[in-house]
Amino acid sequence: MTLSRLLSLAVTACLVAGPAARVRAGVADTPLPTFADGRPAKFAVFLPTVVSDNNLRTYVVCTNLGTTPVDVGLEVFDSGGTRGNTIAAGNGALLNVPADATVTFSTGTTVVLHEEVVVALELPVTVLGQGSGRVVSTALQVACTAYAVDRLHAIRDPVRSAERPPTISVLPVRPACTPAACGDGNPCTADGCDHAGVCTHAPVANGTPCSDANACTTADACLAGQCVGSAISCDDANICTTDGCAPASGCTHSPISCDDGNPCTADSCAPASGCQHAAIAGCSTTTTTSTSTSTSSSSSTTSTSSSTTSTTSTSSSSTTSTSTSTTTSTSVPPCDDANLCTTDVSSPPPTGCEHLANALTCTDGNATTTGDSCSGGKCMGFIRNAKLALNAGENPSLSAAFPAAGDARTDGTSTRVSLINLDPARYPAGCTGVTVKVGAISGTATVTPFAAQAASLVRATAVHFLAAGTVPAGSAVNFQVSCTVGGVQHLTRWQGVVTNPPACTPTTCAAQGKNCGAISNGCGGTLTCGACTAPQTCGGGGVANVCGTCTPTTCAAQGKNCGTISNGCGGTLTCGACTAPQTCGGGGVANVCGTCTPTTCAAQGKNCGTISNGCGGTLTCGACTAPQTCGGGGVANVCGTCTPTTCAAQGKNCGAISDGCGGTLTCGACTTPQTCGGAGVANVCGAAPTTATLTVTATGRAGVSVVSTPARVNVPVGTTGSASFPVGTSITLSATNARSVIWSGVCSSAGARTLSCTFTLNAASSETANVQ
Repeated sequence: MTLSRLLSLAVTACLVAGPAARVRAGVADTPLPTFADGRPAKFAVFLPTVVSDNNLRTYVVCTNLGTTPVDVGLEVFDSGGTRGNTIAAGNGALLNVPADATVTFSTGTTVVLHEEVVVALELPVTVLGQGSGRVVSTALQVACTAYAVDRLHAIRDPVRSAERPPTISVLPVRPACTPAACGDGNPCTADGCDHAGVCTHAPVANGTPCSDANACTTADACLAGQCVGSAISCDDANICTTDGCAPASGCTHSPISCDDGNPCTADSCAPASGCQHAAIAGCSTTTTTSTSTSTSSSSSTTSTSSSTTSTTSTSSSSTTSTSTSTTTSTSVPPCDDANLCTTDVSSPPPTGCEHLANALTCTDGNATTTGDSCSGGKCMGFIRNAKLALNAGENPSLSAAFPAAGDARTDGTSTRVSLINLDPARYPAGCTGVTVKVGAISGTATVTPFAAQAASLVRATAVHFLAAGTVPAGSAVNFQVSCTVGGVQHLTRWQGVVTNPPACTPTTCAAQGKNCGAISNGCGGTLTCGACTAPQTCGGGGVANVCGTCTPTTCAAQGKNCGTISNGCGGTLTCGACTAPQTCGGGGVANVCGTCTPTTCAAQGKNCGTISNGCGGTLTCGACTAPQTCGGGGVANVCGTCTPTTCAAQGKNCGAISDGCGGTLTCGACTTPQTCGGAGVANVCGAAPTTATLTVTATGRAGVSVVSTPARVNVPVGTTGSASFPVGTSITLSATNARSVIWSGVCSSAGARTLSCTFTLNAASSETANVQ
């Protein structure tokens, strides 16, 4: 066998068995061409591997499967993504290929196959190497196959020569997608294909009408690629029904129950006034102790037993009915959680309150930190930080409408990594596959709702990762998020390096427009801005830390008519007293006269212990019968029996744990060499691992491998490999051919190029080597 034949087989095997095909930059980013006859080209087939180097040439054989002629062309790109020929100039193109006709394009001539068109490489491209390509045509009715062929191999008479015929290796091809195949079923996205044949789902204009298939909403319209509607009102103004809504059918109006449990009343409901309990003539009953207590509590009197008439029972159940009606109201609840770092959203039931994390400026109270802001619903400053930059080409699917931003911060005791303002159409809440690594700290996180700061609330998504421990300057940051929506995977990867923040320049009182009191200097210190001259006071004019004259308010201006309130200028206003039976604040509004209606134990679903009656008094709801205890079943003020857990039920086999009912369980001891919690799980026997796995990913210059000393790792560029080492092993990583490497992960070169990186492996770790 000839030397050229051996070379051909070796290179062909590398092409066929190499890494999985990916869309290269040139195919993805280069606009589609126009043919010489002026007809625009469409993307037909993606060729992950197109070679024209050494002995190998690529042949692409295409057939027109349609009934009309089409223009067909082959565009080739070198390994760096530069296009090597011009279709508009006729280089690599055939016009008006007849129906059912088959044509062959080649990157060079051989004696093995015939070629109709040979692509001539154009400067600056002189060699393709392991490049890529795409077939374009004026209609998507073309099917293609691709082959790698040895140009130096001669076809010989087998009688005269023992050399075997040439091997023709099949190369992978991938047909382009079609808009119809890219449909995600979302009326608020425009589905299509990009230059690389990858499905796209661009949000349509906000306000575009749509249907969310929810009978409980109206005026449905698109917002940020999602169909949303406004909740309809299901209030039928009938006190005798509980109003609700079923998404499939719309409003529901379920009759309320007016059963007062009294056999001596006839129960009914009037739409205007509610439950009615008419006494049945000639009927009487004697209440039990618990019923007597409930009835007596309603009149603020407690007795041990009593006999009541049906009229009294009717009165008590009428009060309970009114309380139940109030409970089933669908009014929007108040949602202020007093947390500056959450945007509070109030919606009708069943959604209720939402507290979405925001990114507002805040003060964490730590004088050693700077740049305090909200992250993950908490205020946190930093002594070091990293602004994370998106790596070019790693995530072409981020929407311009959602400019995602990320940072990593450490305050000396913990480290937080955040990526906010992600497009919710591509990264909805609940996405999985989120990994974060900052220096030696790593873990996973979940995508959650995020309130973007805008005039109107925009619900983006975000990822917040918080871990104990701090990291030094120079630590590498790796942040990856993946999510599959409508069958399409969206992947983003952010990287950076933790740095110390620049020195802080303190502000002044004058620069802030302040002339009294104390304010922050912006760098963790305090400024004293002076005092005011009477009659002015600090903040008296309504602006904090500015001298001004205060105008006292009045009770009437504040809508108050009882008790005492502040006059807004450091004094007190007396707003009067209430006339019985009203009390000050009795109706639920502070400093306003109103009447309070006490609740009952039955209305609150309680049967033991003491609870508030809602009007400043106390209700005694009775006692439990053994073996039940008050709250024993896990519900406060409700009788129940507590069932102790077991060691087996909790998956524990050593040490002591709680039995869930106030007692303690002893779960046994471990056998040497195992210890209790030794493998990192509390109250479970295990042994600390004696080995740890190192995972290495090699990127950058082709033809080079990353190896380890001791010799267990050998990872070619473009692949990932793993090996196990004894815990505590000192490992040195380097690249073959004495190439420089930028290291990040368990061993970091802080962005610098070095020949090697040495570290001690104490736990499972990963390393990325970018070979230069």
